[in-house]
Amino acid sequence: MAYNTIVLKNYLNIFEEYTATAVALTPGMLLEVTSAGLVQAHSTEGGVILPMVALHDELQGNEIDDDFAVSAKVQCWIPQRGDQAYLLVADGETVSRGDFLISDGTGKVKVYTGDAASDVEYPNSIVGVALDDLDMTDSDDAEVGRVPVRII
Repeated sequence: MAYNTIVLKNYLNIFEEYTATAVALTPGMLLEVTSAGLVQAHSTEGGVILPMVALHDELQGNEIDDDFAVSAKVQCWIPQRGDQAYLLVADGETVSRGDFLISDGTGKVKVYTGDAASDVEYPNSIVGVALDDLDMTDSDDAEVGRVPVRII
C-alpha cells in the first residue's frame, strides 16, 4: 500500500526544524545532525542512529516525492519506539515483512543481515522492523521505494 505521508503513527509529537546541508534531502530519509548544526542524510552504514526522519513540506504544498532544496529548512521528526514511518529503501534491496532494517549510509534503510563478516555491529543500529514487502532488486537511483517501518 502506498501512503502520501511519512508519519504513519506518531505518539509523542517530537518535531524539530533544521537547515539542510549542501545536498538536497528527500522526505523519508534518515537524518543526522552535523557538528555545524545542520542536517544531512545519515552517513554511517549500519552505524548508531537516533532515528530522525525528513518530513515532506506540506505547508508549501509539497508531497513526499518533492525534495528539499539545498540549505532549505527541513521539518524533522524524531520517532519513538512503536511509531511508524514511511522510509526510503536502498536500491537493490528486497525487504520482507518482519525484516530488521538499518541505515545504508545514504539516508535510506536496508535489511540487517548481522552475519556478514564485513558487518560492524553497533548497539542501537537497528532502526525498525519492516511492516510490508518491497522488491527493489531491479531499481536504479531514479526509482524511489518506500516501506512502512515500526521504529524500535
